[in-house]
Amino acid sequence: MLRYPSSPNLKKEFITKIEVSVEIHQSDLIRVISNALRPDFRKDYRLHINLKVSHKEKKIILSLKGKEVSQIRASINSNLRLIGLILRTLSEDNKFV
Repeated sequence: MLRYPSSPNLKKEFITKIEVSVEIHQSDLIRVISNALRPDFRKDYRLHINLKVSHKEKKIILSLKGKEVSQIRASINSNLRLIGLILRTLSEDNKFV
């Protein structure tokens, strides 16, 4: 979704919103992954990105909002790599998978 600022006198600024969902088959993993991503729930002022992580049924949902698509893409990639790392680590430990 894109939106414009409310005042016509302001410089036009686009805001990009993206949601990415990852399906996880075990409910214990959803909680572990959500807790691992928790430090990133805040706004990253350096990159001007808002990240919210939620879960619904068997999916983890990453909701990102920001001005620069390239920064949003980098944040998505970082978070997906972290999710993959968690899944591989727990798989090696045979705790959940």
